[in-house]
Amino acid sequence: MTVDMRTVDLLAENDWHALVENDRITGIEAWSPMGVYLNINIPENSTVKDTVMAHALAFDPDDYVAGVIPEPTPDMDDLYEDAIAVHRMLRNLADKLAKEA
Repeated sequence: MTVDMRTVDLLAENDWHALVENDRITGIEAWSPMGVYLNINIPENSTVKDTVMAHALAFDPDDYVAGVIPEPTPDMDDLYEDAIAVHRMLRNLADKLAKEA
């Protein structure tokens, strides 16, 4: 299997980076607007498109906020806005990947 460069380019155009191993995209990564590192693993039996769509549909801003509260605690409104932005990033990427198919 070879890496689909259209997918790699689409990821880059949307500020995501493809993690490539053995000619396969094994994950994608990005930074949220607040600087939280985002990493999504792509299972061997899945595609980038299907994995991103699943993450976009399942994304819960409340779980995100609870999982990334650093010390010292940032302003909760800012952190929640970051969660909404991450959800928007995932939905936007999922939409663009769907159009590529």
